[in-house]
Amino acid sequence: MKKISILVLSLFVLLACSEDDDNDGNPKKSDAKEITSFVFLATDNDGLDQEIKSTIDSEKKTVSITVPANLDVTSLKPTVTISDKAAISPKNKVAVDFTNKVTYTVTAENGSQVTYSVQITKAMPAREVLIAIYTANPGNGLPWDLNEPNLSRWTGVTLTDGKVTKLHLDAVRLRVLPSVIGDLVDLDTLKIRGNELKQIPPEIGKLTNLKALHLSENEIKTLPNTIGNLKELTHLNVGHNTLSTLPKTLVNLKDNLRNLRCQNNPFFTFPEVIFSLSNLEVLNVGESELGIVPEEINTLIHLEFLGLSKNKLGSLPAAIGGLKRLKHLEAEGMDIRQLPTQIGNLTALTILSVQNNTITSLPSTIGKLEKLKKLNLSQNLLTSLPLEMGRLERLEELDVTSNNALVVFPRLLCDLVEKNNIKVLGGDVESRCPYFK
Repeated sequence: MKKISILVLSLFVLLACSEDDDNDGNPKKSDAKEITSFVFLATDNDGLDQEIKSTIDSEKKTVSITVPANLDVTSLKPTVTISDKAAISPKNKVAVDFTNKVTYTVTAENGSQVTYSVQITKAMPAREVLIAIYTANPGNGLPWDLNEPNLSRWTGVTLTDGKVTKLHLDAVRLRVLPSVIGDLVDLDTLKIRGNELKQIPPEIGKLTNLKALHLSENEIKTLPNTIGNLKELTHLNVGHNTLSTLPKTLVNLKDNLRNLRCQNNPFFTFPEVIFSLSNLEVLNVGESELGIVPEEINTLIHLEFLGLSKNKLGSLPAAIGGLKRLKHLEAEGMDIRQLPTQIGNLTALTILSVQNNTITSLPSTIGKLEKLKKLNLSQNLLTSLPLEMGRLERLEELDVTSNNALVVFPRLLCDLVEKNNIKVLGGDVESRCPYFK
């Protein structure tokens, strides 16, 4: 009986080892099978002088590309990037006739497949697009002569090598931005400020060469998700609209977006997608309805300007001290009672404006702001200033207007004011510095 048990146990061990060997010898194969990039390079295609990017819908498995109106599409070579270990047919950089929709099949390492439908659309000529904008807005203020053949003479239109690259349509009573705006594929700058736009067409996502988009001072309620296709964007201004949030697809702009201005919108909570934009240098979320700034603000380590004014903040988060590159901080017109001690960590700060709050005292760490040039403390409830402010050797201007209970400056600060001839606003310096007498 004992021999039988040993025999059974030995067989079990052998089988287990055999299964392990099979697993080691045949690891699970990847099922990844996506097209992640589909572009036409100028170096591979006659008739192109720059790269043309596509819009990929990974859910619908479609690839959409807008090409110049005069481009021959019967023999184009796309550069296609796919999932690791996958294969594609037609193959990468093989000439294909794109006169009609073309089906691309992606095969994963494990043999599973998915098909993508690739559709090329020829752009409407720039002149026709501009006329469409004009005619879609009866009573507009555009001073265009539609019979003028030279587009460079049209106010607000900039041409580069015969292509419309910049379009400035500020304050010309536009109510509608037609979908054909997406055919101006060479645009790098689009400014439509101070108009009456209520929505932006999803075709804006076709403008993949866009670097600056200014839509402030309109009546826009939502931004299309396709704005996430504008991966070259460095400046986005959507301030002074009626946005309640920002689309999550903005995360796609994280590599290049440096300047985001979305002030004066009814944000009741801080749009979380902002914290994904790790390369931001300028952020303005002032004049909104924010009651709190989340601790995640410290993830924006490249910020140089932060605008928080005229929200409903009662304090600034301690995490703000993590913004070591911050040069300009505005937190005006709220009910902030005190500044966090971590404010002293902002050693790159040159301008600090906290006017029109209810601050009664300042932390001694403010004396660590060795690069500070301008400090606005006006319209608060200060009764004294910390003596450490006497260390602010680079201070050029100090505003203490309407702090009626602030009678005397500390001696070290008075010495600094006299030595560096600092401009002091808000009352007689000599009365606050009796040491001068």
